[in-house]
Order: sequence, then structure tokens, then C-alpha cells
Amino acid sequence: MISEEDYVGFKTVFDEDKQNRLQKKETIAKELIAYEEKLRTHTNISSALEKYKHIDTLTHEIINDFVDSVLIGEKNSTTGKQKIIINWLL
Repeated sequence: MISEEDYVGFKTVFDEDKQNRLQKKETIAKELIAYEEKLRTHTNISSALEKYKHIDTLTHEIINDFVDSVLIGEKNSTTGKQKIIINWLL
């Protein structure tokens, strides 16, 4: 037999431990999803690299397999230069 005070103390500790473990489980699940996505992306890129190992001409299809997006900034009226950012699928 344990006292009610001891029971409440143990329950509090166990509840906190349970909450910490649930949070850790959620964090691990999110990390697993991120890892699986990275692995899927890596596999896709590896396949594309193998597919285009010996290319002679850059085609629209090749660009689609390697480029996620292209961002084009406003043209500077003084210099005539324009910032272009290419986001690769890496």
C-alpha cells in the first residue's frame, strides 16, 4: 500500500514522462517523413543523373528533371542587370 500523496507524486512523474515520450515520438515521426522525402528526392536525382549521363543537348525534359524553380528579379534600370536564382532539385 502507498499513500495517496505518494500515488499523486508517482502519477505526476509518470504523466510528465508519458507526455515527453509522446512529444519525442511526434518529433521522430516528423524526422522520418523528412528523411523519406529526402531519400525519395535523392533516388529521383540519381535516376536522372544516370539517365542523362551522356547528353549532347540541353532539353526542356532535362531541365524539368533537375530544376525546381527559376526566380527572376526586377531589372535594375541603372545597370541593366537582373538577378536570376535557380533552385535545383538537390
